[in-house]
Amino acid sequence: MTAYAPAVRTRVRPRARTQGRSVSSALRPFAPMAFLSAAMVMVLTGRLHDAVLYGQLPVAKIFLVAGIVLFWASRGGSVLAIAMKTLPARGFIALTAALYLSVPFSLWKGLSAEMATKWTLSSLPIVLIVSTSIRSVGDLERLLRALVLMVLASTALILLGQGIAIDTAAGPRLSLAGSYDPNDFAAVIAATSSVCVWALRDRGWFWKVLGYLGLACCGFLIVKTGSRGGAITLGAVLAGTTLFLPRSMPRVARLGIGVSMIAGIAFAPSSFLDRLATLNDVTKDYNYTENSGRIAVWKRGFGYFAGSPITGVGVGAFPVADGQWSKANGYVRGFKWSVAHNLFIETASELGLPGLIALLFSLLPVVFTWRRVRKLQAVSEEDERLKRVIETIALSTLAFLLATMFINGLFNPLLLMLVAMSIGAHTLLKHKSKLLRPT
Repeated sequence: MTAYAPAVRTRVRPRARTQGRSVSSALRPFAPMAFLSAAMVMVLTGRLHDAVLYGQLPVAKIFLVAGIVLFWASRGGSVLAIAMKTLPARGFIALTAALYLSVPFSLWKGLSAEMATKWTLSSLPIVLIVSTSIRSVGDLERLLRALVLMVLASTALILLGQGIAIDTAAGPRLSLAGSYDPNDFAAVIAATSSVCVWALRDRGWFWKVLGYLGLACCGFLIVKTGSRGGAITLGAVLAGTTLFLPRSMPRVARLGIGVSMIAGIAFAPSSFLDRLATLNDVTKDYNYTENSGRIAVWKRGFGYFAGSPITGVGVGAFPVADGQWSKANGYVRGFKWSVAHNLFIETASELGLPGLIALLFSLLPVVFTWRRVRKLQAVSEEDERLKRVIETIALSTLAFLLATMFINGLFNPLLLMLVAMSIGAHTLLKHKSKLLRPT
């Protein structure tokens, strides 16, 4: 007689699905959207269209329309549903909500409503289009290469005479015509330098060469802008990467960077060196001594935040708060209604504590994720590439946060691109990589 074992019921976990399709199917690469996003990163982050076309062609709007069409063609809604489960995506949506929450309590409701609408029509779609275009590690790498090309293109435009000189007491400072002011431009370039370092590890000689050129161009552009904040950020990126992350670049590159930094300081124009020399005694700098300087502005910003810690004074309304302060304290004529000159103070004072927390949740998750994955052993070449990309995004984010200690940055295109790439990296890490998964 044959004995039969009783049937055992087992629970089979259904395969994760999004809008009726599997996760693996939803993250299937779509080349047209990936290349469009790379073009958006290159052009919009550097604002190259403003420098070349002077606003005569609505390039950003053309990008957005094309992106929406390709988003629909690639069934981007499925990817968006996956991406919205990541922490940086939720932080960014919360940041958007904080913008609108500040409008009813704004010191200038019309301006704040206009700024919130602008964010919804431009910033929000850019992040959604770029983040949902990331379906593979190769897509993320393509976006990083676009940033390297942005640095090279910006340098070429400056050399071709497309720069605009701003005369100051310490000498002329340069930026791209019709684009950022020198400090904003320097912050973007300095934060992008870590991407050029990433390119040095490419297996092909072509991108290695462009990485070296990109680093040289970063130094050239920082000197041209005369930005002390940009110089500090670039120095921190290069010194930190060389000393504390030796595996992030070849030995020859570390030696070359050291020589380049010494040569750059030796051959920099006297006006730039004079600006750096003011850091030796900041108590004599106008930023320390005058009411329009950054120290005084930051102190007033803390006061605006303390007066309205939940909703802030309204997005874009920091200068209005500054104007009201000047009238209340007897500064009627000749007083500059200043912006915050600091991303954190800008966000906290204009959007309140919820906005500041949302900003940090948008940007910092990739830093903590990098710390988690950097010591893990990659199980495949693709996972190793993803680890390097996450490291690069994290370093660029930290560099950007350092640079924006001295400038406003909430509407900076690089902030949007870093958030979008962080969302894409977390999506891939969660659904396509074996890193952080139990073996």
